[in-house]
Amino acid sequence: MEGKGKGRRFLVIALAALFFTWLLASFSGCVGEKKEAGAQGIDAVDVKWSDASGYRKIPDERLELMLGPEKMGGGRAHNLSPSLFSALPAFPPDLHEIALLVNTNYFSERELAGLDASYWKQPEFYPGFWLSGVEAMGNPPGDRWGASGMRGYPAEHFVSARPGEAFTSANFFASSWLVVNRQAVSLEPRAAFEGGVRSGEDAARYFSLSIEPREFLLGASWPVFEESCAQKVVVRGNVAEDAPPGDYAIYFDLGQPSQEAVEKWDAEGRTYISSSSFASAPDRPYYVIHVSVRERAGSGGRT
Repeated sequence: MEGKGKGRRFLVIALAALFFTWLLASFSGCVGEKKEAGAQGIDAVDVKWSDASGYRKIPDERLELMLGPEKMGGGRAHNLSPSLFSALPAFPPDLHEIALLVNTNYFSERELAGLDASYWKQPEFYPGFWLSGVEAMGNPPGDRWGASGMRGYPAEHFVSARPGEAFTSANFFASSWLVVNRQAVSLEPRAAFEGGVRSGEDAARYFSLSIEPREFLLGASWPVFEESCAQKVVVRGNVAEDAPPGDYAIYFDLGQPSQEAVEKWDAEGRTYISSSSFASAPDRPYYVIHVSVRERAGSGGRT
């Protein structure tokens, strides 16, 4: 009897392992097909997201296994009051699928840069909403609210380029849950060598960056999610011709907004608080771009 029991347990474990292997292979097949298309030149053109059709759709039966049936109906998939979201764009019916693909690094940086605001302005786009946001917004404390707080997502990005080449990166900033104030954000780029090499040099001189927008106001997330409670930031960079091959980190501190931005917001009558006290660092960034600078083609080094 004991031998038969062990045999049954072994059979159950083996069948479960086969099922999860099939599921992983199925999803990897979708991703592999998309990545192959990307290798043929997806970064060479502007990606259009007006109808979110710029990706290979995951078959519904696989998608339901990954998302769960409650997220398959095209709605918000929770019971929070609709009034919380009244200032936001219309909810995209495929948001849960897009959010899954972003969270699993399916899209290129150029595709993230082109992602429509109707997706990233929704709280459900961010994994933290399901971990803590639904509970916080559904059961708010009666005696206190958040004065400030924000997050960066996906926060860590990885790009590769040779000296003289350009790269693109995109990140999303969003107010924390139950924050009642607008927050002034001014991004201050920093650069460092990774791995502790060439610590005496200034890594920043090897990169020129365009940041759009560099200064912005993050809207409140309570008592409703303001339309401006999330912001996409796109960074377009160039690697200097004399940049030594190696690994670099470009990260962003939060500084004081410029006088020009302050005067503009004041003229618009927009009240806010400063977020400059939320210091960042390479090990705990709101936004960091890991840049692998490769040898020039034909230089004789590894590429």
